[in-house]
Amino acid sequence: MGATYIPDLLPCARKIMYALIDTLTRPRSELGL
Repeated sequence: MGATYIPDLLPCARKIMYALIDTLTRPRSELGL
């Protein structure tokens, strides 16, 4: 993998990070766990 892939991976990683944070910050009752 070269440096050209980094700009493409950053937005994806950011979306995943936000999704994880959004999931973790929600009450357990909303997750159905």
